[in-house]
Amino acid sequence: MERKCYNHPSVDAVDLCCYCNRPLCSRCISLGRTNHCTNSDDCLEYQSKNPLPPPTDVSNKPTPDSEQKLERVPVRGWLLLLCISLTILRPVLFVLVWNSAYDELYTKAIYRYNGSRGGTHYFHPYTYFDIYPQQESLFATWFAIDLLMTVFSVFAGVLLWRGKPKALVLAKLYLITNLGASILIESLPRWLGVSLPPEIQGPMTRQTIYLAISVVVWYLYLKRSMRVIAIYGTGPSLWTFVTQDMFKKKNIQQ
Repeated sequence: MERKCYNHPSVDAVDLCCYCNRPLCSRCISLGRTNHCTNSDDCLEYQSKNPLPPPTDVSNKPTPDSEQKLERVPVRGWLLLLCISLTILRPVLFVLVWNSAYDELYTKAIYRYNGSRGGTHYFHPYTYFDIYPQQESLFATWFAIDLLMTVFSVFAGVLLWRGKPKALVLAKLYLITNLGASILIESLPRWLGVSLPPEIQGPMTRQTIYLAISVVVWYLYLKRSMRVIAIYGTGPSLWTFVTQDMFKKKNIQQ
C-alpha cells in the first residue's frame, strides 16, 4: 500500500521531508539536494530558523565526520534542558536525597523515655531503624529502585545528547518507567502493611503527583517538537520498541 501525502490524503507521496519526516506529494515537496516541505506552516517556520548549510563541492567528497556535521541539528533549548536534567541533575538529586536519608535513618538520635531512678528521668538515644527495624528492608528496596532509575536516566540522557537514532524512544521509555517506579515506591508500604510516619509518606505522595505532571509535559514535547523530529526522526513507537527492538543491541548503538 503506497503512502499518501500528509497534506493531500488522496494523492500518493513521492518522498519524505528531511525536516519533519512526513510523506509529501510533488506539490508539497522541493526535490533536490534536500527534500523539504513547501506547504506545511510549522515545518516552514522551523526551516526558516534552522537553514541547512550551502552545498559542498561534489568533486571534493566530504568525510563521514563532515557529513554528520552538515546534517546534524544542534541540541538546544528545551531539549538541552532535558539532557542536562537526565545526565546531571538526576544523579545529583539522587546523591543529595539518599545522603540526607542516611543521616536521618542511621545517625540522627531519637530519644525515648527509658525509666527513672532516684527522681531522675532517663532517655535513651535510638536510631530510626532501632525503633522500626521492619522498615529497613523497605528502604533498601527503595534505594535499589532509585539507583536503577538513575543509571537509566544517565544512559538515556547521554544518547539524547549524542543524537543517537534510538535515543528518542529510550527517553520516552525512561519517562514512563520512572513514573511507574515512583508509583511502586509510594505504594509498597500500603501493599506490605507498613505504616510510615506522615513526614515521610506525605512528601512521597506529592512527589509522585509532581513527577506525573512532568512526565506528561516532557513526553508531549518529545513527541511534537520539530527540533526533536529533525534530530532523531519519528522512530518506532514505544510499543514496537518494547515488544520487538528492545533486546536488539545493534539497533540501540547504531
